[in-house]
Parts: sequence; C-alpha cells; structure tokens
Amino acid sequence: MLGVTLPKVCLQLLLTGRRPAKGQRHHKPSIMNNVRSRLVNFRVTDEEFQRLKAASGNHGARCLSEFARSVMLGTFNSRPVDDNSFHDELLAYGDRLSVLEQNMARLMDAFVSRKSVSMSSDD
Repeated sequence: MLGVTLPKVCLQLLLTGRRPAKGQRHHKPSIMNNVRSRLVNFRVTDEEFQRLKAASGNHGARCLSEFARSVMLGTFNSRPVDDNSFHDELLAYGDRLSVLEQNMARLMDAFVSRKSVSMSSDD
C-alpha cells in the first residue's frame, strides 16, 4: 500500500461517499467508556470446558469470553456458523476490499496529479 496519509476529508469521502458538512467536527468515540473492569468467574469440569470451547468455535466467537458474555447477556446468536456461508462472506469482504484498494489508488493518482499540476503552474 502507499505510504501516504490522506486528509480527513478524503477519508470521510471514501468511507461515506460524501464530504463532511462545513464546521462538522470529527468526534472519536471514547474508548474508556467500553473498558470492562469487572470479572465474573465460575467453575466448570474439564468436559464442560471442552463443550464450551467447541460451542464457542462453532458459533464464530473470537474467544470463549466473548461467547460466554453473549450467552449470559442474551445477545447470543443461536445459529451455528455454516462453513460455506462464512467462506462466502469472507470472499465478499475480499471483493469489497479490492474495490476499496482500487478506489484508493485512483484517488491517490488524482491527488498526486492535481498536486503536480498546481506545483507546475506556480512556476
């Protein structure tokens, strides 16, 4: 990838398809609001642990903690991950990433050529 930093307005245009409104400030979400500071422990047998790990993997959780948290809080997706649908979704993300890379390359080419034209007109 190119080692160039894009202005925020270009990133906003790429990500949303529109320019930010005049005077619109870019607010970053506070990471501190999402810090988990409490710990919940419970004991399980070796067999239960293996079953939890298997269920976690079958449902596409990143880790056992994420899986247990989603089950306990009721946000659990009870449908196991289908290997074919996961593969299809992964391919779709790859296609979207390729399109994004092509658009970034075109944007950078336009940006660089516009900058070189403006520099040559200054002479």
